[in-house]
Amino acid sequence: MIDTVQGRISLEVKDEIRRRVQQISLDTLILKFIDTDGKDVNQRQLLVDYIKVFPEEMLKIQKLLLQNRVSNKATAKIINTLGVNGTPYAQKALINIMKDESQMKNNRIQAARSLGGLKNPIIAVIDALWDVSEVRRNSLTCDISSTALLALGKISSEVKRENPSLSRSSISSAAFLVA
Repeated sequence: MIDTVQGRISLEVKDEIRRRVQQISLDTLILKFIDTDGKDVNQRQLLVDYIKVFPEEMLKIQKLLLQNRVSNKATAKIINTLGVNGTPYAQKALINIMKDESQMKNNRIQAARSLGGLKNPIIAVIDALWDVSEVRRNSLTCDISSTALLALGKISSEVKRENPSLSRSSISSAAFLVA
């Protein structure tokens, strides 16, 4: 059974997934995902399962996206899959994509949006979103900065909803810092 709050997988489920994906590489999965333009639900689930069993493989995705062999639709779905996965490795991959200035603008913005949708972001996510939100050199960085700021707002809204005991002043202080 999968604990969706913590993103942990029971050993039985992990073993079953491992049996299904043990003969497949991440590159092969991504290529099949690309071939279907991310529309094949079974391929997407196989990719999600693979990520759950081999989370350290997530950091390879950033390099793959730099090769520009992936359509914009498939790229968006791959980045979304990282956000849905939500493991610390997936979060680090999203951070890397968002902060990597050699990535296409759409990839960076999609990564920031996915970071904003995380249920349990690691501290590095908040730090990275703050860092990116403060960079406004040109229209490219302004778009990414604005998206990072919106992601921070979404995360803080989720935290407030999940933890109503947080004081209004602590959330107001965070909002003041943004202004």
